[in-house]
Amino acid sequence: MAYRRKRRRKNNYLTLLISLIVLPVAASFLQDSHWERVCLSALLAAVMVASSFTIAHKKRGRIIAIALAILASSLWGLGNAFHLPAFDWIAFQVASCLASLTFLLVVSMVIITDIFSGKVDFNRLCASICVYLLIGLIFALLSMLISTLHPDAYRMSLLTGIPSKDFSIYTASERFSIFVYYSFATLSTVGYGDVTPVGRVARTFSWLEAIIGQLYLTVMVARLVGLHIATAGKEEEA
Repeated sequence: MAYRRKRRRKNNYLTLLISLIVLPVAASFLQDSHWERVCLSALLAAVMVASSFTIAHKKRGRIIAIALAILASSLWGLGNAFHLPAFDWIAFQVASCLASLTFLLVVSMVIITDIFSGKVDFNRLCASICVYLLIGLIFALLSMLISTLHPDAYRMSLLTGIPSKDFSIYTASERFSIFVYYSFATLSTVGYGDVTPVGRVARTFSWLEAIIGQLYLTVMVARLVGLHIATAGKEEEA
């Protein structure tokens, strides 16, 4: 039994990495019908619960993490999967984004701490990639929060048939899909230019994300890979 638990912990970040890749991809397709939005909300809840099991090794910590995951995913599901007047309020949308943001930030900080708490192996390399994907999702939620409070903070330059810069014409699930795409394009400094930040706060977070993305790859991930190669070389010599 102890061996099985150790085995699961050994590859826990690989499982989380796969789920974090599936979520943004699914967000690009699951946004049109009611049941697609429900499926996307369920997938987000699954990713959050999986994150809770990944970061919480003790029973008490796992219960707290799962409770936060359920709270954040429930608010997200109610605000984005069901178009009911009670859930269309800006205050509820803001609360939904803030709850998800708080949870993802906590997960990211715990993973970063765990990365440098032991030997750099394949599992911790997967953890470093998880953090990179979590950064993209965090900034996607930040952009969504900004657009909820200020619908004219972002402009769509390739909006077919609707020459408007107001993001209020989109549902919450549609905005999430757009901002996931925009966030990862900014994080990787691809910058296609079809979504443009025009507000001051939106522009500030955009260039911050671009800088964080480049520094993370060039400093943290490169250092981890170097340490992993050095550790593997020492083990072979021994």
